[in-house]
Amino acid sequence: VQGKDIYLTIDSNIQFFVEQALNNSDKDFDWDWFHITILDAKSGAVLGTATSPSFDPNKRNMKSYLDPNISVAFEPGSTMKTFTYMAAMENGVYNGSETYKSGVYVTSDGTEIGDWNRGGWGVISYDKGYAMSSNVGVINIINKHMSSVMLRQYFKKLGFGKKTGIELPNESRGNLEFKYETEIYNAGFGQGITTTPIQNVKAMTPLTNDGMLLEPYIISKIVNSDTGEVDLENKREEIERVASTSTVSKMIQLMDDCVNGIGNTGSGYRIPGGELVGKTGTAQI
Repeated sequence: VQGKDIYLTIDSNIQFFVEQALNNSDKDFDWDWFHITILDAKSGAVLGTATSPSFDPNKRNMKSYLDPNISVAFEPGSTMKTFTYMAAMENGVYNGSETYKSGVYVTSDGTEIGDWNRGGWGVISYDKGYAMSSNVGVINIINKHMSSVMLRQYFKKLGFGKKTGIELPNESRGNLEFKYETEIYNAGFGQGITTTPIQNVKAMTPLTNDGMLLEPYIISKIVNSDTGEVDLENKREEIERVASTSTVSKMIQLMDDCVNGIGNTGSGYRIPGGELVGKTGTAQI
């Protein structure tokens, strides 16, 4: 039976560069799996996506059909700090100039949770804590100003803990289970919980759409090859407004400083003559 024609949102030029970047990474890094996805920041359309290890569909040697972009849930690490900071802002409890002592935090049961630089940077502001990817900064924000309910509700609002519904099989939900003090703090900086790459990219869309969360999609349209009739056509789909204009502006400012500030954790990604904002993230093995 003649099937229907499926048109993807993939841009062949962007896809080429994505796969080229992924292949080049093999020369410089030792990884178990590597994934890149690029979304149209204003529509949610997937413009390029690639994973390694992968398979050649022309060869019958496939060991796994799973795409880590949607099927593999992992600890996102410090990229999650972006969403914790947004949660604090949206709950009206964030003061970026408020200070705390960085380095190591001791919980009520005596557990020590440290920054990646356990010596810390002395007494710094929460704004600076974001740029330096300070775990202790996140802990202090949660401990002094938030609750596990605030954190979980906002994470869920961004789409974590449930499938995005993108038109690909075997999508994972990830896991947002955290209850006890240490678990709550760990969740705030992306440990002890799991997310998928597509969930993380989706959660970033409010920062390019004045607070509006968008639905990601990879199918542009499906056309009946016999009649030419369009059976399905996807376009920008707004879910809900999850952040105010002030939250978006402040978050972009913090992400800009993370990459373009001298000596900050993202400074290695600075592009001369280009504009880039972002957040580093390293999950603990």
